[in-house]
Amino acid sequence: MSVESPHQQVVNFNAGGAEDRLLLGILLIALGETCFVFMGVFVRQASAEIPLVQIMFFRNFFALFFIGYLVSRIGLDTLKSEKNILHLSRALVGLTSMYLMVYSFSHLKLTEATLLKATSPIMIPFVAWLVLKERLGTLTWIAIFLAFAGVFTIVAPSGLDLTANVGFLAGLTSAMLASLAKVIVRKLGTTEPSEVIVFYFAFYGTLITAPLCFVFWQKMSPLMWALVILCAIAASAGQLLVTKAYTIAKAGRVGMFSYVSMPIAGILGWLIWSEQISTTLLIGSSMIVIAGYLNYREFKASVAQPQTKTQSQK
Repeated sequence: MSVESPHQQVVNFNAGGAEDRLLLGILLIALGETCFVFMGVFVRQASAEIPLVQIMFFRNFFALFFIGYLVSRIGLDTLKSEKNILHLSRALVGLTSMYLMVYSFSHLKLTEATLLKATSPIMIPFVAWLVLKERLGTLTWIAIFLAFAGVFTIVAPSGLDLTANVGFLAGLTSAMLASLAKVIVRKLGTTEPSEVIVFYFAFYGTLITAPLCFVFWQKMSPLMWALVILCAIAASAGQLLVTKAYTIAKAGRVGMFSYVSMPIAGILGWLIWSEQISTTLLIGSSMIVIAGYLNYREFKASVAQPQTKTQSQK
């Protein structure tokens, strides 16, 4: 009996039931984005004493050990890839997005930074449509519009100056680059295990940030060491979960569910920094949840349609 390689197992897994893969993708997105919220908490605390590039270096360096262990369990031969250029491209785009995201988390309220990060799903369908030629139905376009309206409802009363606030612009740019990175992940996911995709990101991220880290090095207290390690664990877990989600489901279908991180960020921001949970945040979040539901309905309809046609042909 022949034994399938991990790469072939990925292909077979992704070829499974479309609806099952979507539900699993939604769950992974929700868990992954929750990890990213906690990463934002650790980043905001650590950035008060050490440079952001130092945080990024240790985030990737410690992640190598965590992800390296997972890769060793599925076999080191999985690191042999024919898509090294795509891995490097994803790393460069993702690393730039990560730096801007870390900057926004350190300069904005937790809810605001999380919200900006969560605007990425609004952009994903457009990028997926342009790059992957994924077809989007009417309900999906309505969902995109409704989600954008929800974001505007939350951001508009906050008093942020869109032209002058560097933190806001950094977060928004980070979201745009993140949407492109997630579409690249979708392409990589057809042949690459999610552990390998995340490993290469941490590997390239460590190499790129190492020189800058030692140039701007600041002595770290035991608390800072603990924070950067926790940041690496939370970021790696979140990245692994989100990467898995985008390798098993279409980016434009599951991306909307990134917004589950917003109420979590609101609660943590209130508990830790006494950030107020406004009425507009609740209204905007509700609009985004409805958008996610419409997006899910569109997907179910697209899955059922081919089955109906097949039955009518019999």
